[in-house]
Amino acid sequence: MFKTIFGAALTLSAAFSIHPAMASTACTQANLYQEMQQMDPAAYANIKAQADATANGRGLFWKISHEDDAHVSWIYGTMHKSDERILDLPKNVETALMSADTFVGELDGSKTAYEMGIIMGGSPELMFQQDGAKLSDNLSAETVAEVDKLLNERGSDFDQIEPMQPWLSASLLAFSMCDVEKGLSDTNFLDVVMENKARDAGKTVVGLETVRDQIEAIDQIDKSFFYKSLDDAAQQHRDGVFDDILQTAAELYLDEEIGVMLPLMMHYSHSLKDGEADMLSFQRELLDIRNQGMVEKSVALHEQGSIFVAVGALHLVGETGLVEGFRNAGYSVERVLLER
Repeated sequence: MFKTIFGAALTLSAAFSIHPAMASTACTQANLYQEMQQMDPAAYANIKAQADATANGRGLFWKISHEDDAHVSWIYGTMHKSDERILDLPKNVETALMSADTFVGELDGSKTAYEMGIIMGGSPELMFQQDGAKLSDNLSAETVAEVDKLLNERGSDFDQIEPMQPWLSASLLAFSMCDVEKGLSDTNFLDVVMENKARDAGKTVVGLETVRDQIEAIDQIDKSFFYKSLDDAAQQHRDGVFDDILQTAAELYLDEEIGVMLPLMMHYSHSLKDGEADMLSFQRELLDIRNQGMVEKSVALHEQGSIFVAVGALHLVGETGLVEGFRNAGYSVERVLLER
């Protein structure tokens, strides 16, 4: 969904030796949503209805224009994965990227490592629990044991995440075994690949947020959300669907079915319910409030010239997403079909 959770997780995954314990064939193209259409048509219909009701729930690539402007701009929804199919940019997306004056990402990647270092050195409480507090203080023994098994598959264990803030520990579980087998790196994700293309072409690169902005936004989310996410990970691993859910997200992204992602996540959640306080806290702090700032900065940048905005795909959808945000600011925003 956004870059710093994954950047922080990747940094710590290297430090804590997150890697596959043994060779396997985890890189399947599982699509639980498609399977659900046959296996559980009622659940499928419910998720589809929610997705259909989500503003701009389909589409990754959008053209921004205004009758008073001589230039156009572009928005592209990304997914923070190194799947070769995701990294293979559609031809018209790459053309648009090369035509823009400025590349606008969630972060300016050239500053990320420095900003992370400042936070680790000056505000470690944002990432690690203080005064002897531990992750297991708020988790059942069953959840701890199952998360430990999940981490063991990745060459790690629960002891290594025990001192972390719950958001960071949960982020370390955001990788499927397929992701791990491909090799976790903060240089082979789509956002970074696109930013590097822009730099190589001599484009100006701008970040909409800083690392501190993002981590402080996460810090505002009710911690119970992340503890429940860990409970869910344990149960999904126990049920044998943990990796399939993460792989399904990639398939939905490639199908441009972004509006399906959150309803599908809720369907497989045993602890979170749509509309509950912790879920609303997650949506408000991680999406709604940040989207407002992203829109304001993107509009200001567009007024200076053509921009190519690349942000996590979930920032595009819904009434508070960037697509509606530009429309509310008086711009015409048109979906562009991908040329793969």
